[in-house]
Amino acid sequence: FSSIMSCQTFAPAQACWPGVCGVNGTCICSSSTQPQVEFNYFAGISLKELKKNSAVAPCLQDEKVLQILYGITAGLSLVAIIYQLKDVKRLAYIKRLWPSIVTLFCVLFASTYRTFDTGLVFGVDVLFSILISNAYGFSLLSISFIVRDSLYSLVKGEEWSSSSVE
Repeated sequence: FSSIMSCQTFAPAQACWPGVCGVNGTCICSSSTQPQVEFNYFAGISLKELKKNSAVAPCLQDEKVLQILYGITAGLSLVAIIYQLKDVKRLAYIKRLWPSIVTLFCVLFASTYRTFDTGLVFGVDVLFSILISNAYGFSLLSISFIVRDSLYSLVKGEEWSSSSVE
């Protein structure tokens, strides 16, 4: 398998970019990058081996950039939570928005967790995987609530009802 993945060139990048091609035909990552370990299930080897053996995965993961992006995501989700909760005046508002609020809390906790622990990998770390999976699931539920409410408003309005269409 490693001979298939070793020192491949994808134009316009150089072979093993941003790493270099080693003597034995495997990619050697630069100091700032490491092999892509997140969502890399096809290798069939342990994470420890995957991080050492860059022939199996390209050198695309820059941990500093990932930490910054997860930190920005945590900050934006916190701002979104505050923005959503600042106008809560009735319980009906919470009932309508609970999936989006749960989504934002899952994103906040997962991003904060990943920002402070760079060794977390989706699919391996149970808590991180559950938080990300729930964020996706609750966001879909939130979208379905929004679509349902929008369609209900369209049907309820007289100018949009089927009786006014000729």
